[in-house]
Amino acid sequence: MDYRNLPNLEMLGFIDQFAAMSLSQLFGRSWIMVKHRAREGLPNAFIEACAHGCAILSAVDPDGFASQFGYQVQDDNFVAA
Repeated sequence: MDYRNLPNLEMLGFIDQFAAMSLSQLFGRSWIMVKHRAREGLPNAFIEACAHGCAILSAVDPDGFASQFGYQVQDDNFVAA
Protein backbone atom coordinates (compact mmCIF):
# COMPACT_ATOMS: atom_id res chain seq x y z
CA MET A 1 0.00 0.00 0.00
CA ASP A 2 1.22 3.52 -0.80
CA TYR A 3 0.96 5.85 2.21
CA ARG A 4 2.60 8.93 0.66
CA ASN A 5 -0.69 10.61 -0.23
CA LEU A 6 -2.27 10.49 3.21
CA PRO A 7 -3.03 14.07 4.29
CA ASN A 8 -2.02 13.55 7.93
CA LEU A 9 1.28 11.74 7.33
CA GLU A 10 4.71 13.23 6.65
CA MET A 11 7.41 10.88 5.36
CA LEU A 12 10.64 12.63 6.31
CA GLY A 13 13.23 9.93 5.74
CA PHE A 14 16.40 9.80 7.83
CA ILE A 15 16.89 12.51 10.44
CA ASP A 16 20.27 12.69 12.18
CA GLN A 17 19.36 13.04 15.84
CA PHE A 18 22.87 14.26 16.70
CA ALA A 19 23.24 16.95 14.02
CA ALA A 20 20.57 19.34 15.30
CA MET A 21 17.50 19.65 17.49
CA SER A 22 15.17 18.94 14.55
CA LEU A 23 14.26 15.40 15.72
CA SER A 24 13.43 16.58 19.23
CA GLN A 25 11.37 19.46 17.83
CA LEU A 26 9.54 17.09 15.50
CA PHE A 27 8.64 14.71 18.33
CA GLY A 28 7.63 17.69 20.48
CA ARG A 29 4.87 18.67 18.04
CA SER A 30 3.80 15.13 17.03
CA TRP A 31 1.06 12.92 18.44
CA ILE A 32 2.04 9.61 16.90
CA MET A 33 5.31 8.14 15.67
CA VAL A 34 4.76 5.65 12.83
CA LYS A 35 7.47 3.01 12.49
CA HIS A 36 7.34 1.15 9.21
CA ARG A 37 10.69 -0.64 9.17
CA ALA A 38 10.33 -4.40 9.57
CA ARG A 39 13.30 -5.16 11.82
CA GLU A 40 15.48 -2.96 13.95
CA GLY A 41 15.36 -4.49 17.42
CA LEU A 42 14.01 -1.94 19.90
CA PRO A 43 14.54 1.27 17.92
CA ASN A 44 15.89 4.34 19.68
CA ALA A 45 13.14 6.22 17.85
CA PHE A 46 10.52 4.39 19.98
CA ILE A 47 12.19 5.57 23.17
CA GLU A 48 12.67 9.12 21.86
CA ALA A 49 9.03 9.31 20.74
CA CYS A 50 7.76 8.11 24.12
CA ALA A 51 9.99 10.60 25.92
CA HIS A 52 8.17 13.33 23.99
CA GLY A 53 4.70 11.91 24.68
CA CYS A 54 4.13 10.39 21.22
CA ALA A 55 2.19 7.17 20.85
CA ILE A 56 3.83 4.37 18.84
CA LEU A 57 2.23 2.94 15.70
CA SER A 58 4.28 0.00 14.42
CA ALA A 59 3.95 -3.24 12.48
CA VAL A 60 6.44 -4.86 14.84
CA ASP A 61 6.18 -5.09 18.62
CA PRO A 62 9.65 -5.66 20.10
CA ASP A 63 9.32 -6.71 23.73
CA GLY A 64 5.68 -5.56 23.65
CA PHE A 65 6.81 -1.92 23.42
CA ALA A 66 4.51 -0.83 20.58
CA SER A 67 1.41 -2.38 22.11
CA GLN A 68 2.23 -1.01 25.56
CA PHE A 69 2.89 2.56 24.39
CA GLY A 70 0.65 2.70 21.33
CA TYR A 71 -0.69 0.20 18.85
CA GLN A 72 0.70 -2.71 16.87
CA VAL A 73 -0.50 -2.61 13.26
CA GLN A 74 -2.00 -5.84 11.94
CA ASP A 75 -1.42 -7.05 8.36
CA ASP A 76 0.52 -3.85 7.46
CA ASN A 77 -2.78 -1.93 7.44
CA PHE A 78 -1.57 1.39 8.83
CA VAL A 79 -4.64 3.19 7.48
CA ALA A 80 -7.02 1.09 9.56
CA ALA A 81 -4.78 1.42 12.61
